[in-house]
Amino acid sequence: MRILVATGERHIARLIQVNLERQGCDVLISFEGTECMMTAIKENLDLIVLDKRLPPIGGLTVFNALQENELTKHTDLMVLGEREDDWPEAGPRGPKMYLRKPNDIFKLFAMVEAQ
Repeated sequence: MRILVATGERHIARLIQVNLERQGCDVLISFEGTECMMTAIKENLDLIVLDKRLPPIGGLTVFNALQENELTKHTDLMVLGEREDDWPEAGPRGPKMYLRKPNDIFKLFAMVEAQ
């Protein structure tokens, strides 16, 4: 499984990367929104884990742009944030899963392992 982790929090990115690589995943990391969008368009990804607070343009802007792009609109998206209800306006197709930082991150590992 090829996964892009997009967050401005390096410790969260590293935690996710190490654990998913142990499960045999190929993990790419992006620390800002424009880089995330360019990587998502360029790479053939199975999943994008997107932080709501992704600098500098915000995860919601990136989410909606990825949903509208022909090359990325079918890629599964999971959202990292503080609360599940703070993304009510997220595009026509909502995220596959909403993960609350930091505790719900372990749900991501379980979901990937089950695939």
